[in-house]
Amino acid sequence: FASTIIFLLMSCSTFGQVSQTSRYEREQKNSEDYFNVISLKEDGLALFRERDKYKNSNKIWELILLDTALQEKSVIELEINDRYKMVGYEVAADYLYFLYRTGETTKNDFELVTVNLASREIVKNQIKPELDFKLTHFIKAGNNFVFGGYVNNEPAIVLYEIADKQLRV
Repeated sequence: FASTIIFLLMSCSTFGQVSQTSRYEREQKNSEDYFNVISLKEDGLALFRERDKYKNSNKIWELILLDTALQEKSVIELEINDRYKMVGYEVAADYLYFLYRTGETTKNDFELVTVNLASREIVKNQIKPELDFKLTHFIKAGNNFVFGGYVNNEPAIVLYEIADKQLRV
């Protein structure tokens, strides 16, 4: 009988569901794109979306950085050429990388946009593969980037070295 009472008392203090500690809300018009969410792990979240705004004849992409308590740290506007389509992103050690490609074909150039999460500095690198490359994977490896995909329907890996802006197939 005593063990039943102890069991009942212990079960009363446990909870089956985690409580929501905070939330982030932002008003949005029906005509605006939805946000994409990127986990920054211990640094919080990044929300980004394409806007229907232009600056210097470039399309504006909005990037919102949230801390782990979902408090807004900063809002960054990225100016991206209107013809560029976003094809991927990567998070690595205080940096967020966005990869864009000119147009829809497999022969076009890439633009790598680097956002320093600490200083909010933005750096753009043009990558010109000069081959018919169908991208399927994109990852940062050390100080370089690895692009996986196909050249003439054959598997290929392209290594992009940022320091000397060299491409190796």
